[in-house]
Amino acid sequence: MRILLGHNYYQQFGGEDAVFTDEAVLLESKGDEVYRYTKSNESFESLSNLDKIKSLLHLGWSKKAYRETREIIRRFKPDIAHFHNIYYLLTPSVYDACYDEGIPVVQSLHNFRMF
Repeated sequence: MRILLGHNYYQQFGGEDAVFTDEAVLLESKGDEVYRYTKSNESFESLSNLDKIKSLLHLGWSKKAYRETREIIRRFKPDIAHFHNIYYLLTPSVYDACYDEGIPVVQSLHNFRMF
């Protein structure tokens, strides 16, 4: 099976990060093909103040993440996508990209942020 795994790492490594990594390793060890689509909140540290403000405008939906996800799907051709943490850089736009490409989505909820 071809699986697109998506995760947005926190600035400090935590439980969700470990689960994402362990899942990828387990799936690969069982012969599945895994594409890890990741971002890291650490990237905010290198932004200028103006770019930090601009990034706030894309917290709800990211054109960049949408385009990247569709591109990954077209190249990798996954059977399914499994997302863990999507905030702040992936955003729900990754769901739209999967829907538009006909890829089913699984979302693991590790906390209540989505509510």
